[in-house]
Amino acid sequence: MKTLLIIICAVAAVGCARLQPKEYRFDNTRTVMNSPERITENVLRWCAANGFNVTVNTGGVITATSDLRAIQRVNAPIARTETLCADCGENPDGYFVSSDGTMTVTVQPVDGAISATTVTVLFTAKPPKGVVSAYCASTGLIERMVLDAAAL
Repeated sequence: MKTLLIIICAVAAVGCARLQPKEYRFDNTRTVMNSPERITENVLRWCAANGFNVTVNTGGVITATSDLRAIQRVNAPIARTETLCADCGENPDGYFVSSDGTMTVTVQPVDGAISATTVTVLFTAKPPKGVVSAYCASTGLIERMVLDAAAL
Protein backbone atom coordinates (compact mmCIF):
# COMPACT_ATOMS: atom_id res chain seq x y z
CA MET A 1 0.00 0.00 0.00
CA LYS A 2 2.83 2.38 0.91
CA THR A 3 4.58 1.62 -2.41
CA LEU A 4 1.36 2.26 -4.35
CA LEU A 5 0.93 5.63 -2.62
CA ILE A 6 4.50 6.63 -3.51
CA ILE A 7 3.94 5.66 -7.17
CA ILE A 8 0.68 7.62 -7.34
CA CYS A 9 2.37 10.70 -5.83
CA ALA A 10 5.29 10.41 -8.28
CA VAL A 11 2.97 10.13 -11.30
CA ALA A 12 0.90 13.11 -10.10
CA ALA A 13 4.03 15.21 -9.66
CA VAL A 14 5.26 14.37 -13.18
CA GLY A 15 1.85 15.15 -14.69
CA CYS A 16 1.96 18.75 -13.48
CA ALA A 17 5.72 19.18 -13.62
CA ARG A 18 7.01 22.29 -15.30
CA LEU A 19 9.06 21.81 -18.43
CA GLN A 20 12.18 23.96 -18.40
CA PRO A 21 12.77 26.57 -21.10
CA LYS A 22 14.41 25.48 -24.32
CA GLU A 23 17.74 26.96 -25.34
CA TYR A 24 17.58 29.16 -28.45
CA ARG A 25 20.38 30.06 -30.86
CA PHE A 26 20.24 33.48 -32.48
CA ASP A 27 22.43 36.44 -33.37
CA ASN A 28 22.32 39.33 -30.96
CA THR A 29 25.05 41.40 -32.64
CA ARG A 30 25.07 42.98 -36.08
CA THR A 31 27.24 45.49 -37.93
CA VAL A 32 24.99 48.15 -39.41
CA MET A 33 25.86 50.76 -42.05
CA ASN A 34 24.40 53.70 -40.14
CA SER A 35 25.86 56.29 -37.81
CA PRO A 36 25.59 55.64 -34.06
CA GLU A 37 23.26 58.65 -33.78
CA ARG A 38 20.91 57.31 -36.44
CA ILE A 39 20.90 53.84 -34.88
CA THR A 40 20.15 55.31 -31.45
CA GLU A 41 17.22 57.27 -32.93
CA ASN A 42 15.90 54.12 -34.63
CA VAL A 43 16.17 52.04 -31.44
CA LEU A 44 14.47 54.75 -29.35
CA ARG A 45 11.67 54.95 -31.91
CA TRP A 46 11.28 51.16 -31.82
CA CYS A 47 11.15 51.20 -27.99
CA ALA A 48 8.41 53.85 -27.99
CA ALA A 49 6.35 51.95 -30.57
CA ASN A 50 6.65 48.60 -28.75
CA GLY A 51 6.02 49.43 -25.11
CA PHE A 52 9.61 49.61 -23.86
CA ASN A 53 10.33 52.44 -21.42
CA VAL A 54 13.87 53.79 -21.86
CA THR A 55 15.58 54.18 -18.48
CA VAL A 56 19.15 54.89 -19.65
CA ASN A 57 20.44 56.50 -22.84
CA THR A 58 24.08 57.47 -22.36
CA GLY A 59 27.42 56.75 -23.97
CA GLY A 60 26.16 54.34 -26.61
CA VAL A 61 24.11 52.29 -24.14
CA ILE A 62 20.32 52.18 -24.12
CA THR A 63 18.49 50.31 -21.36
CA ALA A 64 14.75 49.80 -21.55
CA THR A 65 12.14 47.84 -19.60
CA SER A 66 8.75 46.50 -20.62
CA ASP A 67 5.86 44.57 -19.18
CA LEU A 68 5.97 42.67 -22.52
CA ARG A 69 2.18 42.41 -22.85
CA ALA A 70 1.95 44.84 -25.76
CA ILE A 71 4.67 43.27 -27.86
CA GLN A 72 3.60 39.68 -27.14
CA ARG A 73 -0.08 40.50 -27.58
CA VAL A 74 -0.79 38.21 -24.64
CA ASN A 75 -2.43 39.39 -21.43
CA ALA A 76 -2.55 36.11 -19.54
CA PRO A 77 -0.11 34.12 -17.38
CA ILE A 78 -0.36 31.10 -19.71
CA ALA A 79 -0.67 31.17 -23.51
CA ARG A 80 -0.94 28.58 -26.25
CA THR A 81 1.50 30.31 -28.55
CA GLU A 82 5.18 29.88 -29.23
CA THR A 83 5.60 33.45 -30.50
CA LEU A 84 6.75 34.81 -27.16
CA CYS A 85 9.76 37.01 -26.38
CA ALA A 86 10.95 34.62 -23.70
CA ASP A 87 10.47 30.93 -23.05
CA CYS A 88 9.68 30.47 -19.35
CA GLY A 89 8.76 26.81 -19.75
CA GLU A 90 5.33 25.29 -20.04
CA ASN A 91 2.76 23.09 -18.40
CA PRO A 92 -0.11 21.07 -19.93
CA ASP A 93 -2.20 24.27 -20.26
CA GLY A 94 0.35 26.17 -22.37
CA TYR A 95 3.46 28.31 -22.18
CA PHE A 96 4.22 30.47 -19.16
CA VAL A 97 4.22 34.12 -20.27
CA SER A 98 6.83 36.50 -18.92
CA SER A 99 5.45 39.92 -18.09
CA ASP A 100 8.68 41.69 -17.18
CA GLY A 101 11.64 42.20 -19.48
CA THR A 102 14.79 44.31 -19.65
CA MET A 103 16.84 45.07 -22.73
CA THR A 104 20.27 46.67 -23.09
CA VAL A 105 21.39 47.87 -26.51
CA THR A 106 25.03 48.80 -27.04
CA VAL A 107 25.88 50.99 -30.04
CA GLN A 108 29.62 51.15 -30.88
CA PRO A 109 31.30 52.66 -33.97
CA VAL A 110 33.58 50.22 -35.80
CA ASP A 111 37.19 51.43 -35.56
CA GLY A 112 38.47 52.87 -38.84
CA ALA A 113 35.19 52.38 -40.70
CA ILE A 114 32.97 55.10 -42.11
CA SER A 115 29.34 54.77 -40.98
CA ALA A 116 29.75 51.19 -39.75
CA THR A 117 28.41 50.56 -36.27
CA THR A 118 28.16 47.41 -34.19
CA VAL A 119 24.86 46.94 -32.36
CA THR A 120 24.48 44.37 -29.58
CA VAL A 121 21.15 43.55 -27.90
CA LEU A 122 20.93 41.73 -24.56
CA PHE A 123 17.38 40.85 -23.48
CA THR A 124 16.36 39.17 -20.25
CA ALA A 125 12.94 38.32 -18.85
CA LYS A 126 11.68 37.25 -15.45
CA PRO A 127 9.31 34.33 -14.89
CA PRO A 128 5.69 35.36 -14.28
CA LYS A 129 4.53 35.80 -10.70
CA GLY A 130 3.68 32.51 -9.05
CA VAL A 131 5.88 30.41 -11.36
CA VAL A 132 8.89 28.85 -9.70
CA SER A 133 11.62 29.01 -12.31
CA ALA A 134 15.29 29.84 -12.32
CA TYR A 135 15.07 31.83 -15.55
CA CYS A 136 13.34 32.53 -18.84
CA ALA A 137 15.30 31.97 -22.05
CA SER A 138 15.13 34.64 -24.74
CA THR A 139 13.68 33.31 -27.99
CA GLY A 140 15.58 35.89 -30.08
CA LEU A 141 12.41 37.75 -31.12
CA ILE A 142 13.30 41.02 -29.36
CA GLU A 143 16.92 40.89 -30.51
CA ARG A 144 15.91 40.37 -34.15
CA MET A 145 13.31 43.14 -34.05
CA VAL A 146 15.70 45.67 -32.51
CA LEU A 147 18.55 44.80 -34.87
CA ASP A 148 16.20 45.15 -37.85
CA ALA A 149 15.00 48.53 -36.55
CA ALA A 150 18.60 49.70 -36.03
CA ALA A 151 19.36 49.05 -39.70
CA LEU A 152 16.50 51.23 -41.05
